Amino acid sequence: MTFEEFRDARTCGPLKTRGRLSNGSRACVDPVYSSNGKLTPLYAVVNGTPEHHPEGIYNLRYVKAGKRLWDAVGADPQLALTAKLRVEHKLQAVSLGLTEPDPVKTSGKTSLADAVKQYLRDISKAKSKRTLYAYTRTLKPMLRIRTRRKPPGSMPWR
Repeated sequence: MTFEEFRDARTCGPLKTRGRLSNGSRACVDPVYSSNGKLTPLYAVVNGTPEHHPEGIYNLRYVKAGKRLWDAVGADPQLALTAKLRVEHKLQAVSLGLTEPDPVKTSGKTSLADAVKQYLRDISKAKSKRTLYAYTRTLKPMLRIRTRRKPPGSMPWR
């Protein structure tokens, strides 16, 4: 097994909580686990002490096809643990040869429409409905304008 295969076959990384700290900055910190191994809802360890963060979102970090991914899995602690187990099982099945790894995009290009769709999907998990509405109202018209065909002979910067 090569180093790259070993690195990709690892189980997923730690579950993190992303929220606003008391000084106003945002940070990804470790969540608080109870004695039975379950997550304490919306609590995070900040400077060694547990703090309540009602705005916190659980994020999952793992490596897939050589890329480090951060997935927002929501504010529900049980769904976050379930998502972590699901990713761990998927990565272990690939490392044992039970399933094929997901195909890697070779072109490296993502269409603007796909990028906007993925961005809005991520925003819907991590932000409020009001923020999602504002971002949608901003991005959809931009997408329509950007994908229009330009008349031949027009300047490239217009």
